[in-house]
Amino acid sequence: MGQLASIMASTDGVPRVVRKETATFLVSPLGEVWRVFDSDDDAGEKRFSPSTDPSVRTRVFIGSGQTPVVKLYHFQPGEPRSTSAERFYDQLLFAKAT
Repeated sequence: MGQLASIMASTDGVPRVVRKETATFLVSPLGEVWRVFDSDDDAGEKRFSPSTDPSVRTRVFIGSGQTPVVKLYHFQPGEPRSTSAERFYDQLLFAKAT
């Protein structure tokens, strides 16, 4: 996945979403790979595939590597729950490390 991320990032510098059968990944413009989940609790402990469900409270980003960073993005009331690459990346930029 890391090599693919580097190749994709070096071509045009835009974020990408890679969806596998049971996982969704964000590839940042710099080639960082983040697994993306949604959660209906503020701590992001109960995790499931990202969706556009308006009741979702938290988006969880888990970095790659031996000691992955976990970042949480808390949705504001009425904020759309988009699953586009651009929106994921914007949320990642505002997410807080746990």
